[in-house]
Formats: sequence, C-alpha cells, structure tokens
Amino acid sequence: MKKHDRSLGLSKRQYRKLMRFIRHLIFQLQRWVRQRLTPLRFQRQRGSELRWGRAGFVLPTAVIVLVVVTLTVAALMIRTLNRTAEVSGQRQEIQVMNATAPAIDRARTKLEYFFTQDPLRPNGVPGEATIEQIIGNRTGTPRNPDPYTLADEQRIDLDGDGTLDNAWAFQPTPDSIVAYSILMKRPNDTQLNWDDAQKAKNLITRSRPMGITAAGNQCPNLSGGSSAEVGWDEVSSAILRKNFQINAFVYENRNGGQALSTIEFVQERQMERGNKWGAWFRNDLEIFPGPTFRWNGAMHTEGSIFMTGGGEGFQAHLISSPKSCVYTRVASEITATEVVNPQTQQIEFQGQFMAGSLRDNNTNAGTVEIHSYREPPSSPYTTGNADPPGENVTFNDTRDSVKSGVNLNPADVALNPVAILTEDKSKARGNDPTNLTNRDNDATKGWDKQFYVVQGRFANKTQSKPYVDDTYRADDRYGPKPVYSSTMPPSNPLLAIPAGKKVGEEISDPAAQALLTHNVAPAASQNKREDLGLDGYWERRARQEGLRIVVGERLELTNAGSNSNSSSLSCPPNPPNNQRCNEFLQHRTLSDELAAVQATVIYHYKADGNTVNPSIPDPFTDPYPGQNQGGYKPIACLATTYHHGTRQTATYHHGTRQTALNSITFDTFIDGKPPFFDFFTGQGTNGWEFELKPDFYNQLGDKDSLLRKALWNLADTYGDRDGAFPPQQDPGQTRPNLATVLNNKGNFSNFSNLRRALDKLQQNGNQLNQLSLADQSTIHTAGCMVGMLAYSITQVKTLAGSNPAINDINDIWDKVRSSLHTPPVHHILHILP
Repeated sequence: MKKHDRSLGLSKRQYRKLMRFIRHLIFQLQRWVRQRLTPLRFQRQRGSELRWGRAGFVLPTAVIVLVVVTLTVAALMIRTLNRTAEVSGQRQEIQVMNATAPAIDRARTKLEYFFTQDPLRPNGVPGEATIEQIIGNRTGTPRNPDPYTLADEQRIDLDGDGTLDNAWAFQPTPDSIVAYSILMKRPNDTQLNWDDAQKAKNLITRSRPMGITAAGNQCPNLSGGSSAEVGWDEVSSAILRKNFQINAFVYENRNGGQALSTIEFVQERQMERGNKWGAWFRNDLEIFPGPTFRWNGAMHTEGSIFMTGGGEGFQAHLISSPKSCVYTRVASEITATEVVNPQTQQIEFQGQFMAGSLRDNNTNAGTVEIHSYREPPSSPYTTGNADPPGENVTFNDTRDSVKSGVNLNPADVALNPVAILTEDKSKARGNDPTNLTNRDNDATKGWDKQFYVVQGRFANKTQSKPYVDDTYRADDRYGPKPVYSSTMPPSNPLLAIPAGKKVGEEISDPAAQALLTHNVAPAASQNKREDLGLDGYWERRARQEGLRIVVGERLELTNAGSNSNSSSLSCPPNPPNNQRCNEFLQHRTLSDELAAVQATVIYHYKADGNTVNPSIPDPFTDPYPGQNQGGYKPIACLATTYHHGTRQTATYHHGTRQTALNSITFDTFIDGKPPFFDFFTGQGTNGWEFELKPDFYNQLGDKDSLLRKALWNLADTYGDRDGAFPPQQDPGQTRPNLATVLNNKGNFSNFSNLRRALDKLQQNGNQLNQLSLADQSTIHTAGCMVGMLAYSITQVKTLAGSNPAINDINDIWDKVRSSLHTPPVHHILHILP
C-alpha cells in the first residue's frame, strides 16, 4: 500500500476516514443517478415516446452541480486537513526548537566560562586535551561541585568507554529529555575524510575551522599546516583557531506519539600566541622615546597607554607589508584592557589611550603618528590630519580617548600598583577607579569616532595573559606572586600562599606539593606533557622536554678597585646616611674587574649528565608519556666570564699583549700546547666548554670530597645564612648582610643561595636529587666554577714551571701565586695541593 497518508500530511487514521467518506459519497451519487434513470428505462419498454424537450434538462444539471459541490467540499476538507497538519508540525517544531535552544545556550556558556573565568585554564593557548580534561572535571582532584554540570543536569557517556564525556542530559518537562555534547577533537588529515558515523563514534568534530583564510588573499595557501598547540589550526604565526561542535538531541513523548529533533551548532574560537605581541604589559604602557622611534606590530596593556614622541616623533607602523603573510588587522592592533564583571556585565575597569607622559604627568605628546590597516592590496593609511570622520594619523591630546579641558592628568588614569600587587586587579589611581568617566564620548569627535579607532588599530579588549612573566625558578618555595592562578583569590585555596607563610618559604603542605612541586605528571594524568608543578612551571617543562641554560654567580677574584683596570664603584664615598653601601654593591659589575670567574651549565632533556639516552621520548610524541630520567644533570659546563670592554679594560695592556676583548679570543697557544686561558687576566674566559668527569656528581654528594669542601668554604665565607633570595626580613637589618659576613670587604660576590642549598643538602642526607631543580643547579654552577678556577691555576702553574723564559706566563703566575694567599681564592682553594 502506497503511503499517501504521509504525502498529505495525515495520520493513517485520518487518511482512512477521508477515503471512507469519499467512497461513501461516490456510492450515494451512483445510487441517486441509478434511481433517477430507472423510470426512463420502464417507459422505453412500454413503447411510449419520451418528451426530450422537458425530460432531459434537469438531470445533467443536477449531476454537474453535485459533482462540483462534492469536489469542492473534498478539496476544502483536504486543504483544511493539510493546513491543520502543517500548523501542528510548525508548533511541534517550535516546541522542539525551544527545547534545543537552552541546550545550545548552556554549551556556549560553558565554553565562555572556560575561556574567560575558569581559574584552571592555563595561560596562553591550551591544547585540546587540556580543554577536554578541565571541562570534563578530570584534572587532579575533581572539583565539587563540578562547575560545568548544572544543578538539573547529569553527565553521560557518549562512546560507551566507561568514562563520562563532555555531554549532559536534563529533563525540561516530565515527558521530554534533552541531551547535548561539546566536541573539540580536531580531525587529522585521515579522519577528515571519515564519514559522519565514524567521526561521531570517535567524538571528533565534523570539520576544521572555516575561517583559517584570515591571512588575506596575499597568502591563499596558508591553511594552518603545523600546530604547536595541539588541536588548534594556525591562521598566522601568532593567531590560532579551533572548532567547537555542539550537538543537541530532544525526545518528547506527547499524546502517544514521539517527537525527535537534533540540532548542530559550530563555534569558532580564536586565540593569540604570545608572539603576536611586540609589547605586553601588566602595568601601564608608556612610550616616551628620546630620538625618533618607529614601532611595528601589536601592543597590549592591562592598564592604559601613554604616548609621547621625541625627535621626529613616535610612529606606530603596521606589522609588515601588505604583501606579507602576517599582514592582518589583528596582528597590528594596539589594545588596552576592558574588565567586565561576569555576573553583572558591568565594566569594572577601562584602559585609556592618552597623549602625554606619565613620567612627567603632563599631556605634551609631541609628534605621534598612528598608521591604520587597509585591506590588501591597498596600502595602509599613513597620512592625514583631518577631524572625524576624515583620514587621520595624528595622535594628540584632542584626539585621544580621555576628556579634554577637565584638568585630567596621566596620574589620574594610571593604574594603582597596590591593587595590582595585592588583588591582581586593574584600578585607576584617580577619583574614578574604573576610568569610565574619563572616556571622551562626544557625539561628533569622541573616541569611537576617531579614524584609527574606526579602522581597528585601537581597541579595548580583554586579552589572555601570555606566558611572558612566569619564569620564576622551580625552587619549591612560595612566590613571587601571591597566587598560582589567574584569579585572586583562586578557586582552590592550595593555589595561594597560606596564612602564616611568606614569599620564599618552603612549600611543605603535602596537598600543596602535589599541585605545585612535582617534576613529572602523576601516573593517572591524561596530559603528562602539561600536568607539572605550577611553582617554576616552565623550568619543570624545560627539564622534561627541552633545554635549560643556567648562569651561575660571578666570583670576583680581587677586591673591586684594587688595580688600575677598574674604577671603584663598590661603595662611593659618603653614601646617604651610610646606610646604602649594600645597594651600591649591585653596581660592582660595572667596574668590569678582569680577575673573575663565572660558569654556565647546560641541561638537555635527553641527557643524564654526559650520557645521552635515545629512549627518552621526544617532546611532540603523541600521546606524550612524560619522562623522569633526563634533564637533571648538566651535559656541559661553560666558562662564561665575559668582559664587556669598558674604557679601563680596553686600555689595559699586560706586558706587550693587548687584552681588550681577550675573553672571547681562542687562538692563543703556548709552545703548541692547548689554548691558554686565564681567569686572573681575562684571557680566553668566555666560551670554553669543560668536560664533566663521571665522579663530578659523586663529589657533590660526598660531604668529605675536596670539591664539596671547596664549595662549603665558598658558601660559608661569602654567603649570608639568612640572605638567600628572598632574604629574611629583620627590623633594622639589611639582607644579605655581606658587609658583616665579609668583614666589611664584601666586594667579591654573594653566595647566600649556595649556602642555603648546601644546608638543605646536608639536612636530607646528601641526596642531591632530592633538592629542588633550582637548588641543584645552584650547586652545579658553583661546582663548575670552582673546577674551572682550579684548572686555570694549575695550567698557569704548569706553564710557568715548564718554560721560565715566557715572561708573560711567569708574570701571570706571580699574580696567581699572590692571589692564593688573599680572599677569596685562599678561602676556596687552600685545600687543593
């Protein structure tokens, strides 16, 4: 039976009634016609004549009328039934859509929360695995309540693997259920060609971003080939995009029938790498160059921007030529933050773009030019000085974002530094902490009418913080910030310095250690690349999958100002109140004392000391398993005692040999022997690599070894027990108190950090691998430095004894030999033979 009922939009019951009615109508019509024609048949049989002039007119007319009426009634009934079904379907569709719309809104809200408010979202561009884990509440200890599961929802398992996915179900009414999911896995080149069923089974998005051609027609083939951030497509070297696919399903049981509906919504997210920004400031951004200053590219500040120009002025050019692949509007934007309260949607702070100098607290801008973007192949806007809406590049106090003629100075608009430090919030110093009343909103010449604003060069935008300020050492100590989070206070109290603790104190709470100090991801972690301790996070990442280069403390071998090669900058005569001698010690390197030694150690993730382990996984292995073998011991030790060539250095001669820049000279040989270098005269001391002997680490862990004794002598003599960073704060004391430690001759160096690291090593039973990464590298650099110094002394002594005719070497040996009886060499090396 053909399914005509569906073509008419009728149910089977309605269709049967209609057909029964039509058959009955035709039957009645046939019966009536048959009854009317019967008398005529009887008259013909009796041979009587018919009177056609009167008898044949009524019947055809009646038949035609009945047929027309019948067809009209049938058509009206069918039309009525069709319209009823159509309206019913539209109503049902609206009801179903009304049920799916909240699901789409819920999913969009969850994505917005993740990218703008979730304290667990890492800075920078998070990989899709990280996003999936955080939204899935599968990072470390699950949060309770789950911020991504609403009160009337429950998570569901889409793929049947036993793990709850980023999918939820809820019942808006007792007779209906709504389920929706957020898919974010990017299809690779093979998966992109799978059918929809395969993609759905593997929870993969249907497609990649559609907007990856934003680089412009000048680069039509740039389609996001490589992606350092897993799951994101590259639009340009600084801009990434990613698809998030939302699927919603509605089932409704109504009047014995079923109503089903599905809807799909795709959201594209764009994020910017830190390398987009030529300048990114947490504080106010002030530009006050002396000579002409030309800038290319993007800037951002979490405060306000102040611009002045000296010489020919300050010129803000675009990122590159219109023919460049990186030439886009967003790659050159200059932005200041606009903080919006997520609950009230009220603006809490608005950064301003002000002509003037915060340094001088005036609005004398000088010459400032702002170029604006224009779609290629047209050239950018680089000229013009017209009022809005005319073309203009001139930025001054009548065309900036703040009101004119109201006695408003830069200091009123600038950020309050106390709020930044204690609350991590942007607040203005003036009467209006939000800066909103300072904005020029004039209807004809206001800020939003200015040409460079209309063209998108200036904008107020909230930007994610890039990884530019999280470079603190992995020392397993709190600080330097009050929280390990993008919000203050953090959602997890373990991410804040607890009450009673200070910056620099050890992280001793086991629960906090589990979040902050682990060098390798936990076994249960699903993201072993990124799930590392947040204290000194990037040093831990570099240990696991990269390169670390750590420069050690510089040791001055003679008292600064003790010879003609340097000027005494250590402690100027009559410092104010005789209380700032310690401050002026920081200037000692400006004297460029030639007699100095400094070491740098290099760590590589595949190396365990001198041994390279090829089995250690490469960083971009997918999935990355993590590793805890390489990167702990240095693979190389370098002499990096550089002399920058001050006037005293450049004019100093040793005998007949010019020693200016000799620290980077490697072609000095003595009688065909290995290249000569000497830390006491600054020759060949920058760039030599020293081999680390196999027993180097054993000696560092052995408190009775010669090397360990030399390090202890160095730390004990030139280190303040309470002066390691951050130094102990005592009333009336200055830490590190090197003047007291070094008997008022503290011009050699500060090895307080080494003193603390050695104390810690002694306390834990001389287990060097149990120290923090920072403390281990402190001991490694000091060990390299002492070894290099001893080698240099031995070399000079050997050369002087082997060929007394070489006057230069003998002169150097005389200096070295005299130095062995003076600080600091005497204290360090007196134990050497």
